[in-house]
Amino acid sequence: MTADRPAHLDTFRRALQPLRTVLAQQPWLAGDGPGYADYIIAGTLQWPRVFLPDELLEAADPVSVWLAATLDLYGGLGRRARLARDT
Repeated sequence: MTADRPAHLDTFRRALQPLRTVLAQQPWLAGDGPGYADYIIAGTLQWPRVFLPDELLEAADPVSVWLAATLDLYGGLGRRARLARDT
């Protein structure tokens, strides 16, 4: 992943297209509110968000907007995770 990071990052971002398709039709993967699918995918994206030195998603990406909404759940609990790039 680190040898050709831009190419791998582009491939990863393209792989998120199914999420974008769903999020274009509804606010959460589970429908009108967050559910199991939202928590599982958000948790999977939280790990690289915390540990990678750069942004995983572009700010305008619908997946990024959705992820921000998940980080704001429960009083912003997900947003309080310390980022490696901030240390």
